[in-house]
Amino acid sequence: MSDELDLSTGLPSAEMAQYLQMYLDETGEQLDALVESLLLLESNPTDAGQLNESFRLIHSIKGSSAMMGLSGVTVLTHHLESHFERLRSGLRELDQAAMALILRSIDFLRQCNHRLRSGETLASAPDLLDELSALGSDAVPTAVWPREIIAPVVAPPPSAPPLPATTNFRLLVQFEAEFPLADLKAELVLTRLAEIAQVRDTRPDRSQLERVAETHLLEVLLASARSAADVRAAADVHGVELIEVDPGATTFASPEIMSGPTAAAAPAGMMDEDLPAADLGAAAVLEKTDEPTRADSPQLAAADDAHDGKSKVVETVRVDIARLDKLMNLTGELVVNKARFAQVARQMAPAFRKSSLSGRARSFGQSMRRAIDLMKRHAGNGAGVNWAEQLHDLETELAVLETQAKLWEESRRGFGRMIEAIDQMARVSDNLQRGVLATRMVPVAPLFNRFKRVVRDTALEIGKQVRLEIHGEKTELDKRMIDELGDPLIHLIRNAIDHGIEPAEVRVARDKPAAGVIHLEASHSGNNVYIVVRDDGGGINVDKIRRRIVERGLLAGAAARELSEREVIDYIWHPGFSTAEAVSDISGRGVGMDIVKTRIAELNGVVEVRHTARLGTTFIIKLPLTLAIVRSLLFGVRDGVFAVPIDNVREIVSVPVDQVITVHGRRTFDLRGSFIPLVGIDDVFQWRAEEEPPAGADAPVKRFQVVILHAGDKNMGLRVCELHGTQEIVIKSLAENFIHLRGLSGASILGDGSVCLLLDVAQAIVMAGEYRPQRSRV
Repeated sequence: MSDELDLSTGLPSAEMAQYLQMYLDETGEQLDALVESLLLLESNPTDAGQLNESFRLIHSIKGSSAMMGLSGVTVLTHHLESHFERLRSGLRELDQAAMALILRSIDFLRQCNHRLRSGETLASAPDLLDELSALGSDAVPTAVWPREIIAPVVAPPPSAPPLPATTNFRLLVQFEAEFPLADLKAELVLTRLAEIAQVRDTRPDRSQLERVAETHLLEVLLASARSAADVRAAADVHGVELIEVDPGATTFASPEIMSGPTAAAAPAGMMDEDLPAADLGAAAVLEKTDEPTRADSPQLAAADDAHDGKSKVVETVRVDIARLDKLMNLTGELVVNKARFAQVARQMAPAFRKSSLSGRARSFGQSMRRAIDLMKRHAGNGAGVNWAEQLHDLETELAVLETQAKLWEESRRGFGRMIEAIDQMARVSDNLQRGVLATRMVPVAPLFNRFKRVVRDTALEIGKQVRLEIHGEKTELDKRMIDELGDPLIHLIRNAIDHGIEPAEVRVARDKPAAGVIHLEASHSGNNVYIVVRDDGGGINVDKIRRRIVERGLLAGAAARELSEREVIDYIWHPGFSTAEAVSDISGRGVGMDIVKTRIAELNGVVEVRHTARLGTTFIIKLPLTLAIVRSLLFGVRDGVFAVPIDNVREIVSVPVDQVITVHGRRTFDLRGSFIPLVGIDDVFQWRAEEEPPAGADAPVKRFQVVILHAGDKNMGLRVCELHGTQEIVIKSLAENFIHLRGLSGASILGDGSVCLLLDVAQAIVMAGEYRPQRSRV
């Protein structure tokens, strides 16, 4: 993007990109809210509250688009706004055809946002505009949809045709003192006013609106057939602190009427002589009211600002996710350094653990000096021995020993202070880690609400009655995971509608309500988030899956009949597997469930299926709270150090060698009545499958240390050489820094600088099951 000035605004294009990001974020949220409002209107088309809310959202999008100079989007939303005005006034009623067209328009607006975010040109939609124009018999302002709109383009907002002027108004708008971009907000206010009134004059002049950024005041003379309340509502945008509407006024306020409270409207430190006369008048206007002023009423003067007529809202800031990623990386390095300090402290601890050592060394030195003094007194009795020289050498060595003892004592005290500093750094590191994670956590509500439209459209497409119930929408999850969960959940929900929920007549015959229900739930448990997709349909047809397994040639008939119900259901995750009789837009290609399993695995999660015939199916997705830092169990094998998420560790056991048996060529052992497969790391990755074990690698052992790992309902016993305890490790992607290795979900740096590999437990269990009879060695 070049830095050339855009002549319509006088701002560099690079700066306008910042405003474009704000526009995209705001309109994205407004479109989500609009869809929710429309879905409520579908069940009650005359709901005045939802009609007004939809109109307000469309009007806001229209005003923001006009301010950004996106004239094509402005024209489209103007047509939508006109139709909703007819709906609000009772001239038309929202029917199914109009609803479908409005939703298509919203989809197009989403596409526009996506193209703007990608820096692409916007496409035209003349057919969509024609259909919107045909919704009403009354004429709407005609406009040409531009064939190409370069993003971002800022142009003066289009002015609506003047309405019949029946009332004159003088309007004063005061923006919040610290509010940024007040001049742009002033332009937005004028754009909104132009929709319902004829703007006759402004103070400051419209060509000098940049002065609003200094005074935070805008005064407007206008004429409109609307009420004073409508004029006030049009000017009430985010950032406005005070609004005064004076019906009947045809001139700007006189500067002489400025009085005490409104003098504060001028910027701090600015005297009357600093203001031009025109602006002084604007700054002087008080909001007219019949109620007592704060100066007249001690109760009002003591009231909280939240009761000034505009409720306080929580201040938020939008942060680029890339910045959070960088901050998370720095936090990860701090966690690694904390682990390194802790390891160094553990290594040094034995030398300073007993404080009596330095005292004993001093006592020994004192005893030796007494012995030397005694020997000096009797030195003359030795024949042929230079006792004086010997004793001098011994005294010198004792002096060194005493000096060293003092250093030990000082080092011991210093070591204690270092331990305190490490503990303090650990607390700071933990708090910083939790704080950074909290900034990345967002509620799942916007994600879940998106599926109301999915359920509505899919049910209509296949002619079923389905409703969506959402629970736990306040549950928070890492923003990266939220972004990645959309496709898997769409596939699960569409699959539930297509394959799970029965047609209305079948449900009624089974004593069920005609409309099926899909429950979408989220909840926290420990360091995990559980997302559940549950339907009250007919469950999974196990016999049909078994037949399809044979038809696809995946197994022979006899082998398929020997499969348990759980093993049969696992085939729904097989790539290309589908039980649909024909290919449709919803199902039949066998790619949806495969995508679900793959995406969830990429997020270090697992998905489990439960079903009851004729009562419904439940998919349970288990995800870690974050992908960045994972509390893990570290263990050593012959090839190095590995880690597994602590949530995948069922228990740690010691298994006698003579209790390991071989079943169908695979080692296993009995654990409280359950047979657990016993594998080594080579059975998972087959790194040394063709190598002869090194001489002396295996000393006779009587017991194996085994970590019992689980993923979903599957278990595996992994033999390990030694256990290193639990630790929070910072996960780095292998795919981004090296190559993707199946069975590994990342790597980390330990305190001693060595590399630790994080095991993908779900994949490791599958890979161990694919391996031939074992020849592995720990």
